[in-house]
Amino acid sequence: MQVGSADDAYRAAAQLAGTPGLEVLSADDRLAQGGPLDMQVRTSDGTVGAVSMMPPLPGMPAPGAAGTSRGGSHRKLDGPQQPLVEDVAEIPTPQYFKCFNKTYKVDRDGDGNLTGFLLNVRTGQFEENSAHLEKVLQDELPSNFRALTESEFIAETERERAFYLRGEGPVFALYATVDGMRKQAKEEGRSLTAQEESFIASVQRRTFGMWEAQQAGFPCTSILA
Repeated sequence: MQVGSADDAYRAAAQLAGTPGLEVLSADDRLAQGGPLDMQVRTSDGTVGAVSMMPPLPGMPAPGAAGTSRGGSHRKLDGPQQPLVEDVAEIPTPQYFKCFNKTYKVDRDGDGNLTGFLLNVRTGQFEENSAHLEKVLQDELPSNFRALTESEFIAETERERAFYLRGEGPVFALYATVDGMRKQAKEEGRSLTAQEESFIASVQRRTFGMWEAQQAGFPCTSILA
């Protein structure tokens, strides 16, 4: 299946996962390497099939695709990880982004140096990763990045954790509650009500806080191969 972008692939995957009577057995995510997102699914009658979603090849953006302008002055980095010392105070933190299926947070460490934290969708935890700093602090974001507000960052993070991770305990019970609400609305052929959207947002803030408080993370497995 040809999709317009990596974000489109993840949205399609999330819709597929929410389809009544369809179970996602596994996913092989190679979008970040320029490959497809392959999913193995099983229908209610036991039929197992495969779905592959492929965005345009690098250098061949979808029609209308372009980098996202962020405004402000260009902040050149001195090397791949750290900005020039005179620029540090000018860069507001924290900043939030989405890169493919992973959320990314730019913040400062205890010494005041800029660093980044990337969501690992195999563990659900944020891991320090400064590799994207130079990309996200440009005037114009690359097409595979988009800036997020804090509330969007929380919602996107919890959406990815709920989609990729499987486990037991309160946090996964809350994910199941949200998933059940989305599936019920879909079965009824309607959009979520404002009350349901508000409830889901409150649950996502709660589960995000649970992950933040649990430094070691939660025992879980990932659907990624």
